[in-house]
Amino acid sequence: MKSLESLLGVVCLGLACSVVYAQSGTVSVSASHLANSSAQPITDASVCFAPVNATGQPISYHIDGAGQATSSPVCTQVSDGTFSIVVADTSMTTPQNICFSVTVTDNVSGQQLFGAGYSCVQPAYNTTVPNNWCTNGACNFDNYAPGGPSLPLSGSYFQGGTMTGPLYLFEDPIQPKEAATKEYVDNAIAAASASVGGSQQPLAAPVFSPATGSYNAAQSVTISGPSGASILYCQDTNNSCSPGTAYVSAISISSSGYLRAVAVESGYASSPTASAQYTISTPQASAPTFTPASPYSGGATSVIISDATEGASILYCTDTANSCTPGTPYTTPLSFSSTEYIRATATAAGYSSSATASWQGTLASGNYPTYSDNLQRANGALGSDWTVPQNANPLTISNDTVVAATAPELHALEYYSAGIFANNQWSSDTIVNRGNSNSATAVMVRADGNTPSEFYNDGPQGTADRIGIATPLDQPTDFCESGMYTPFAAGDTDELAVAGSGPVFFWILRDGVINGTCLDTTYNYTGGYPGLGVAGDYDSTPTTAVSNWQGGSLPNFSTTPTDNFQRANAGWLGVNWWFPQSDGQIGTAFVLSNDSAAVLSSGIAMAVWTTPLSVNQSSAVTIGSTTGDTWIAAVARYTPVANARPGGIPSNQFYMALVEPNGLVDLFEYSSATWNQLGSSLGTYSGAVNTIELDATGTSPVTLTVKINGSQFGSAYTDSIYRLTGAYAGFIVDGTPATTVTGWTGANL
Repeated sequence: MKSLESLLGVVCLGLACSVVYAQSGTVSVSASHLANSSAQPITDASVCFAPVNATGQPISYHIDGAGQATSSPVCTQVSDGTFSIVVADTSMTTPQNICFSVTVTDNVSGQQLFGAGYSCVQPAYNTTVPNNWCTNGACNFDNYAPGGPSLPLSGSYFQGGTMTGPLYLFEDPIQPKEAATKEYVDNAIAAASASVGGSQQPLAAPVFSPATGSYNAAQSVTISGPSGASILYCQDTNNSCSPGTAYVSAISISSSGYLRAVAVESGYASSPTASAQYTISTPQASAPTFTPASPYSGGATSVIISDATEGASILYCTDTANSCTPGTPYTTPLSFSSTEYIRATATAAGYSSSATASWQGTLASGNYPTYSDNLQRANGALGSDWTVPQNANPLTISNDTVVAATAPELHALEYYSAGIFANNQWSSDTIVNRGNSNSATAVMVRADGNTPSEFYNDGPQGTADRIGIATPLDQPTDFCESGMYTPFAAGDTDELAVAGSGPVFFWILRDGVINGTCLDTTYNYTGGYPGLGVAGDYDSTPTTAVSNWQGGSLPNFSTTPTDNFQRANAGWLGVNWWFPQSDGQIGTAFVLSNDSAAVLSSGIAMAVWTTPLSVNQSSAVTIGSTTGDTWIAAVARYTPVANARPGGIPSNQFYMALVEPNGLVDLFEYSSATWNQLGSSLGTYSGAVNTIELDATGTSPVTLTVKINGSQFGSAYTDSIYRLTGAYAGFIVDGTPATTVTGWTGANL
């Protein structure tokens, strides 16, 4: 059998070696490039030099024949491949054939980085080992390498401090021995480790309670380890973190993941890393519920939020867009006094957060109060109920009237911030003094406290027959103008009503009677408050004046497209009807009169239902009375068009089917103030005409069908030229106040 010397090439460092005796019995061994089998610097390990004899058995020895015999290893820490340690000078010891077994143990895993073996290393004050690894009492472990004729032996030696394979070797420096078996070496190392009091034994791994598993609630996990040891732990979701947090008390695990821990104690190798996986499937808290239930429509009330989950806490928020994030703790019922949403979530111990519940409340129009202020009080500011929009100028009370605080002035306006108003709202005041011909009073709607503020205001100017709807983003130019049926004068009541969004419909009323309309398809302001003021005062001192303000809310649009007009006589038909304005042909509107819709003044009046239908639609008119040379028509596929400034609608567009008093029935397309007859006349209906209906289907082409008294009259017409696609419907009358409509019905086809 080959000797170890010839097999491994490990150098003997004993009496036969040429040495220089030191005056001390120790030498220093250090390294700066100790690496693992992957050539990476060892970062956290223990290196130990344990004395053994030539047969691999632990031995006791004296240094230079004197001192206490010892068999204990000497150990130190390795960090970033570096260590330094003081061991016996083997050239000055008794017996002189002492060797050291070298072990490097990972402090975290407890694994021996250099395998389950040892090497016979003999540090001396000076040596003839190749590379001169010891010089003048300092031994550079980076330079240590076995010498001999059979070098290199792949995988079984140190090279530059790097262990490139398992070390199953040792050597008798006096008399070479044959190679030892791995079993023999393992036994020798176990004996050496036992003889040094267990300093090389890794600690037992920590234990988790409860153990790995799936749970339906958060868990409180305790970690136990060997007596006297400290425990470090960490948490993650992929079982890869490095324990570093000192364990003090039970750890709450409320979501799925891993818990990892290691036991550490001075004088012992760190335990293997223990790991436990916890799958937490917590039930979800019930979503909150509301009383009264959602959707709610009615007067001001209290809203109670509750939750079925035991011990639940509720967070809530309010807004008008149903998008806020609940964050305010719920403690007492909430006061509801304006149209809004309430959103809430519930949380409870042992439960995940609930889904967000939403409550919608609409303050019904009949439950909104009407507010008024006669403004008859001491001169000065309007008071705490009034607010100046951010980009407007203030008003002042002067002799029981309201004027601009200074003049000349533009947009001196204030809104009534002490009330509760729906999105559809109205505002009115009494004109006291119109000022010069360039000046104008104003009422305001949908004003808010934003920066910049958003609002609409009118401005009946001087003796002009037009009225403007101005916005703060368009000062001083009005975005729309309406022809007035009757010019305003001092003593008149100016009222502005607004409804809808995208488009926004406006009605101007003089002394409660419809006096003009406008349409906004650009700004689409919503919410806010009504108010009053001066659109512009161009006098040298404040002259344009108003008084007696009132404001309130209007109903929502009807979702049922039908109206029999059977209600009290009034100056307009209400928010469900809007009247396109002044393009040279359409020049008047409708009022309620004796359970019918009557033309306000002689001429052409058009009424449009403010809730859109589908593109395939029908419009049916019930005829009341006709006189002389008048006609009544059903309108379909109208597209609302904003009033231009100055004055006029660029082009109303719609289809209509009309019937004259003599029974003649015709189809028209209307655009650019021009009536375009579609085909020839459909003929003359013999008999009384009670209803006329126009059905429009398709888009390219459009098929138009006329019905008289519910039955088709004439042939359907195919329009491949105009192909209108508007979504609104209504009716037109060309007549006198004696010409009436007693009903209208629209439908989606």
